[in-house]
Amino acid sequence: MIKSLKYGGVVTCCGNVASGDLATSIYPFILRGVRLIGIDSVEQPLSFKEEIWSFLADDFKPDFLSEMVQVISIDNLPEALKIILKGSAEKRFVVKH
Repeated sequence: MIKSLKYGGVVTCCGNVASGDLATSIYPFILRGVRLIGIDSVEQPLSFKEEIWSFLADDFKPDFLSEMVQVISIDNLPEALKIILKGSAEKRFVVKH
């Protein structure tokens, strides 16, 4: 993705789900004037986080979200976990409390 950025583009990075590694060279940054911007999501005030989450839940909510999610009850959780552990889950499970 970095190699496909236009001149002067920006890459943002938040957190390290799998690791903090970034497997690339510095050339895309130098040749295209691309900037790498880190996002600190931990130390942000709760009010700012709530504003961002509200923005994402409304203005940027994907139309196809319902196709990606299956809402289940807590009673259905054991069966859902079996499906996940088998690697055959086709959607994400959301447990409605």
